[in-house]
Amino acid sequence: MACLAWSSAPRHLGPRDRFIGWSAVQRRAHLHLLAYNTRYLIVPWLRVPGLASHVLAAVARVVSADWQRLYRHPIYLLETFIEPQRFGGTC
Repeated sequence: MACLAWSSAPRHLGPRDRFIGWSAVQRRAHLHLLAYNTRYLIVPWLRVPGLASHVLAAVARVVSADWQRLYRHPIYLLETFIEPQRFGGTC
């Protein structure tokens, strides 16, 4: 019913780094603590109110532990991007 994929965060994103308050040195030291949502799909024929938010919240609760198991460090922030011409960016 849903598919989510995560990867390491893009290296240089000025708006993100300014939002977090990172200097270049801090970004290099802490970038591995972010994960980037590369895919988020809920099959279009499934109509369940609140499902997108529920799935995203459930995954957000466990992704750091999964990352810790695989890569030996936690995730503290999750990020995602949308194509605003195609999507509203809401769940």
